[in-house]
Amino acid sequence: MHMKVVQDYKEELKIMRQEEERQEGKREARLAAYKSSWKTSSNPIVRIFYYYEKVEYFLFFVGASIIMLLMFMLSAEVVGRYVFNQPIPGQMEFVESLLPVTVLLGLAMTQRRYGQVRMDLLLGRATGKKRAYWEAGTQILTFFVMLPCAIFGTKWFIQMAMLGDRTEDLEILLWPFKMWVPVGFGMLLIRCIAEAVQWIVSARTGKEYVHESRAH
Repeated sequence: MHMKVVQDYKEELKIMRQEEERQEGKREARLAAYKSSWKTSSNPIVRIFYYYEKVEYFLFFVGASIIMLLMFMLSAEVVGRYVFNQPIPGQMEFVESLLPVTVLLGLAMTQRRYGQVRMDLLLGRATGKKRAYWEAGTQILTFFVMLPCAIFGTKWFIQMAMLGDRTEDLEILLWPFKMWVPVGFGMLLIRCIAEAVQWIVSARTGKEYVHESRAH
């Protein structure tokens, strides 16, 4: 009896997974068709968004590559310090400088995939056009909240570049790393505009906005 229950459970789980894969495949196909329409759209802003996403992907790849580099560097530091008694000079300076860059390069992609923490107490109750306009409103609100970060981050970067800010030990120039503060927040602001525009277009035309990955 127990074995039969286990087998039935495994069979149901298998069917559920197959259904999830089928739904995900259909969604990916809809997403691909939706995005391919951007390239030939009569709206120049929509066409710009199509190529802008390529830039987002590239920066996301760069950020992921930096994380991998840091992992190898930390592993080499541990082996060098405790096995060969030869730590990597300035290892902590490189880690402290590169780690914030990985976060900044992923801001726009996180916003694009709704990977941030969201409270849907109100949005979850809305449907149709009302939901689309509310989603657009949250993107516009995010834009104005992040705008001061981009402005003051740019001013801070310019000041540090003019002062020639360097690390203490190896005297590594820090402005190339701090340059990504205005870049990261700038990309996030553009993503907020892109999301808001697409939600508004969806509300006005009635065409569904097929998002990459919805957290709600």
